[in-house]
Amino acid sequence: LGQGKCLEDAWRPGLVNFSAAVLADKAVGSGEGGSVFVSHASAGREHSVVLDSGGVAYAFGANDDGQCGSAPPPVIPAGGAVHNSDSDLLDMRRSVGMPKRVDGEQRFNSVSAGDHCSAAITSCGRCYSWGGGWSFVTGHGHDSDIPIPSALASLPALVVDAACGHRHSVFACCDGNVYTVGTGEYGRLGHGDELSTLWPEQVAALPRQIEESWADIQWPLPHEATTLQAYAQL
Repeated sequence: LGQGKCLEDAWRPGLVNFSAAVLADKAVGSGEGGSVFVSHASAGREHSVVLDSGGVAYAFGANDDGQCGSAPPPVIPAGGAVHNSDSDLLDMRRSVGMPKRVDGEQRFNSVSAGDHCSAAITSCGRCYSWGGGWSFVTGHGHDSDIPIPSALASLPALVVDAACGHRHSVFACCDGNVYTVGTGEYGRLGHGDELSTLWPEQVAALPRQIEESWADIQWPLPHEATTLQAYAQL
């Protein structure tokens, strides 16, 4: 929840405190008293990612797979051995209790927090993803965790929107096509089967919704631009 209390539920909305994040990097953020003007926010399963008015990404919550965009610190329990009973404790210690700036110098227009991964798009239409790679949801062709934002080179066109779901991700590109990657169970990839994919593949059943209109878009996009929404149900 970004309030510094990793194990407590909140039954009413509470203010997210950005003081520590701003003090850690005084050149980032705006406002006074450690406040940040948030322009975009996305809530995942156990983590959240927000963008400030300058496109800087902050994340908080579970970070056991690097979904908060920073490498989780190594935690060695007493005795040096990890047991099943220690797993919850280790995950909690890796959590980010208050907003922390996502590693890297990128500036983003939009962001999506999924189950164990995140994705964000720059004003130039470049997509970055990070976090847990299981089920290949990050779109990088492997299931290894990616603790810091990594540019997605597997898409054939610039990206205008991205959505991370439970075990799949969806990307809407400026060629008017939609691409999906991850686990195909329940037909969630839209390819007419239940096969999983390592790389984003075009959803052929969807007609191209946008053709000539893309010629009117000026790149890079303004930070507030919203052109197309693609949703992946969590």
